[in-house]
Amino acid sequence: MLILTRLCGHKESIAKVFEIRTQRNPRFPNNVTKMMTEEQEPKKELTENPIIEWDLSKLRRKSKPVATMEEGMSILHRLVAVADTFYKGKAAGLAAPQIGIFKRAFVVHIPVVEGSSRLPQHVTDEWLGYINPVIHETDGEGEIDYDGCLSFPGLVAITRRWRRIKISALNCPEPVWLDPGADVTRENGDTFLGSGPSIFFQHEFDHLSGIMFFDREVDPEEKEKLAAEVRGHQPQRV
Repeated sequence: MLILTRLCGHKESIAKVFEIRTQRNPRFPNNVTKMMTEEQEPKKELTENPIIEWDLSKLRRKSKPVATMEEGMSILHRLVAVADTFYKGKAAGLAAPQIGIFKRAFVVHIPVVEGSSRLPQHVTDEWLGYINPVIHETDGEGEIDYDGCLSFPGLVAITRRWRRIKISALNCPEPVWLDPGADVTRENGDTFLGSGPSIFFQHEFDHLSGIMFFDREVDPEEKEKLAAEVRGHQPQRV
């Protein structure tokens, strides 16, 4: 499993964090520092990035259910457009509240595997979308690995997520298991370990309830440091 989203900004500090932490985790991909420190591709189509960064007064809000399939699909396509425009090849998922739409919907980057068919919840060949998602069951030991988020550029935590989950959604009404699967390597060299799909789902699912990835940091001391850093980035209110 790679971190859930591609971190941008704070280039030197990010590289140092990963240099230190990868010594403790040989499973972490060798190309991650390069990926984290490279420049974003030029913005296109959408002229302004709507991603909410750092502002907990917004990101802690709980999202409301989507009313209709039509509304949900509109939100999913908007999320894909934002991710592909501003974070092409860097985002593994994006939730509606991250762009100021406080509805229960998100997308995760799980491309169609060669030789397989698109699932009903595929928004495009590259993105799976979920409307009003539900987690019914969990299975397997918790998976500990690195975690990050587009809404908190430069912040890295080590979190525990369920390795296997049973889920459903408005556009996926029959409950299905998200299994670990096989490791996936993209054309640009990014490697996602097999637990990716279920880990990505859980990260984005948390956003819908106002839960941030650093809330799940496994080390209490590190958790407080992360919380303090986030508090320091909160916008000044008049």
